[in-house]
Amino acid sequence: MRNSAKKLALITAGFFFLAIICWYPLFLGGLIPADGNMLTFYYPHWKLAKDAAENLTLPLWNYYSNMGEPFLADPQNFFTYPLFQLFRFGDFRTFMKLWVFFHSALAFWSFRALFRKLYAGAEIEAFAAAAIFAFGGFFLAKATQPTYLASAAWLPLSVLLLLERKTIPCAITLAMQWLAGFPPYFMISIILMSATALAKGRRYILCLLWAVVISLALAAFQILPFIQMLSESMRGLLLAKTAAFEYSVPPFQLLKQIFIPFWPRFAPDISGDPAVMYFYPFFIAVPLAIYAAIKGGKKERWLAAGIVVSLLLCLGKFNPAYRFIPGITVFRFPAHWLFPASVFSALLGGAGLTMLKCGKARLIIFVLLTAEMALHGTLNRIAWAYPSFYEETPRIVAAFSGKGPGQRIFHSDKLTAALESKMLTDKSDYGTIKEILMPSYGTAFGLPEVKSYQPLRLAAAAAYQERIRASSEPARERLLDIAACSHEIELYSPAQAVKIKFRPSGKQWLFCENKKCEIADLSMPAPGILSAKAVLKEKTKLIWSEVYSKGWNLEVDGKKAGIALFENTFISTDLLPGAHTIKFSYKPAVFKLGSLISILTLMAVIIRLFYGKNFCCKNS
Repeated sequence: MRNSAKKLALITAGFFFLAIICWYPLFLGGLIPADGNMLTFYYPHWKLAKDAAENLTLPLWNYYSNMGEPFLADPQNFFTYPLFQLFRFGDFRTFMKLWVFFHSALAFWSFRALFRKLYAGAEIEAFAAAAIFAFGGFFLAKATQPTYLASAAWLPLSVLLLLERKTIPCAITLAMQWLAGFPPYFMISIILMSATALAKGRRYILCLLWAVVISLALAAFQILPFIQMLSESMRGLLLAKTAAFEYSVPPFQLLKQIFIPFWPRFAPDISGDPAVMYFYPFFIAVPLAIYAAIKGGKKERWLAAGIVVSLLLCLGKFNPAYRFIPGITVFRFPAHWLFPASVFSALLGGAGLTMLKCGKARLIIFVLLTAEMALHGTLNRIAWAYPSFYEETPRIVAAFSGKGPGQRIFHSDKLTAALESKMLTDKSDYGTIKEILMPSYGTAFGLPEVKSYQPLRLAAAAAYQERIRASSEPARERLLDIAACSHEIELYSPAQAVKIKFRPSGKQWLFCENKKCEIADLSMPAPGILSAKAVLKEKTKLIWSEVYSKGWNLEVDGKKAGIALFENTFISTDLLPGAHTIKFSYKPAVFKLGSLISILTLMAVIIRLFYGKNFCCKNS
């Protein structure tokens, strides 16, 4: 008992040592991971979710991005993930510290338990395997993609619970992985677990089937709105094959990433976003994995085959067979297959260590591997910034008087193209992105945008934005007016100066097609609700320049009224002369149905856990 406690203390100390070394700038240096993903997507989403939580509102709708779009339906919005509600107190740096530490610990300890399940009694080797995964290049690179990191962290525990045939706990971890916010990793996890269940036999297949069904039911309150959002978005379930080749890993680059660490003065730059593309399983661990594949048995050969298949898939367009794989275009980035490769390589690296017969050699290699992890963590190329970089209000915000719902900004195509062509090639670029409110950074400060960064833009919004881009004057100005654009941020050549153009012709958020009406008492008390009073002198069309999505309802004078589309994009209705009380509300039926399914499933899970035996999986 005393030896076990001592071993556990040493393992815990080792985990804390590596966590502090690899995340030193975050935990002790007062810094936050930074790149374009954090600045233009994750920080604004965190801010909107935090504000909604503090105001005790349910953020079904996002007024600020892309002329309005669903918020809770987007898996990457943080709000639906239960741990967000625990970590949201405090500033963004405190949130990131809690987020990174918890998910690093989850990845490490669950991977250690998984390895010990596969290789009983291998204590040092289990530590090594868990550290290769939790502190490897793949996992550390996800610092600027919080949803990627959180979703990846849940996989080892899900696999462990499947191997123990604990259906309901496994279902809960799968639901948590979905709600963590990155569906591609959830789907890859299901694929890996399906392969595991098929290899283990019928009882494991049945266990996984029930676990998946229960997990989907638990997360139905978010999944069903997401499915609706996906159906209304510019992206289908399956992408065009050309679009699905983005972030394919070049073969030579993949070889460099396997054998050469991503250190500033050592490794060449890699193409693509490092947060998506980077993969480094540790130089010392590679020969261990090769040794295990050669000397091991059936289990090790399957792990080696998993690595080979994953790495072939991550090649994407560089793999001639990739385009012919059925359903593969559901994944936008082939580089996502580095995720299972990181799992298999960590398991196989630890297995290689267990197969060394000489205890002294095993200890020496373990020490060298730990030292390499510490060095890699110290010298990794994650960009860091002070919290003030995110939180200080950009100077340009002061130019937008009366900010908030009813006034939108628009970045000219010339400005956006110029930024994207040289984005983040120099440290000064981060400051540029911030100061010109690169979409969607301004939404964190209450500035609505005509066009924002969003991978799942609604098709209606995307079509309208394309019309703006393709139109010439005066059609372009009219489209911006209808979109309630009050300011345009433009790039003036040749000096490349940024200027703000005030647009007094921009419509108010709620307006009439003719001018013979007055609108008063405009109120937006919560996300997805607008109320106002309108006095009309003649029959006219009332337009709210908010993009329509299924779930919007309208009441006129307390009675339900019909909604029509204006310019095939915005919400409108025809009103008769007189005074009217107007109320728009976003209440999608899929959220109500999903919530009912989730609540009933949660009640059934609680009853089964506390008053019954595990669903279909007795331990054996």
